Amino acid sequence: LDGTGYQQLVTTNLDEPRDIVLDPRNQKLYWTDWGSNPKIERANYDGSERFTLTDTDIKWPNGMAIDYNDNKLYFVDGGTHTIETMDLLGGNRKEIFKDPGAHFFAVGVFDQYLYYTDWNHNTLMRINKDGSGKTAVGPPSFQELADLRIHKYASNLPGVTTASPVHFDRDHVFVRLNGAHLGTGGFVEVYANGQWGTICDDGWDDNDAA
Repeated sequence: LDGTGYQQLVTTNLDEPRDIVLDPRNQKLYWTDWGSNPKIERANYDGSERFTLTDTDIKWPNGMAIDYNDNKLYFVDGGTHTIETMDLLGGNRKEIFKDPGAHFFAVGVFDQYLYYTDWNHNTLMRINKDGSGKTAVGPPSFQELADLRIHKYASNLPGVTTASPVHFDRDHVFVRLNGAHLGTGGFVEVYANGQWGTICDDGWDDNDAA
């Protein structure tokens, strides 16, 4: 992590690589390429055993996310306006959500949900893994969100050491306004793991708070 040991893993037949995700359990890396010959590929950590998962019926494959529980790869395509899934070998490909007015760019998976960014809708969106339940979950002040990462603690991934998890009682989330001694100003704080933590900064406004 200090910049030493740099090496190039994949250097040929790349046009417009966009996103990359890692599977530390199997030491595989996956990436999308939305160039003139769009495709989704994978290789070993050292770049060997390069393999094309799919190169058909895609246009602008953008973000990806691995579901470690179900051994699935989710990806979004800004050109076909779809969110799709397949197994980690490229099989069992399935379209789970389509929005003709969307420009999908990033995707993340957590529990039973998929979270995604859409450059034609300035917020963070969420659907169930079966494509149902489309819901806006981010503030309307978001613009063209380029990436999305969800970190799940205690996933038991080899070689991955996580910090202490933050535990929330989802039915009883405590929020307070603190710092300014005013009823309409201060810092928004959430109580977790026995202490209060700030979740806003100077850029927050009424739209974010809503």
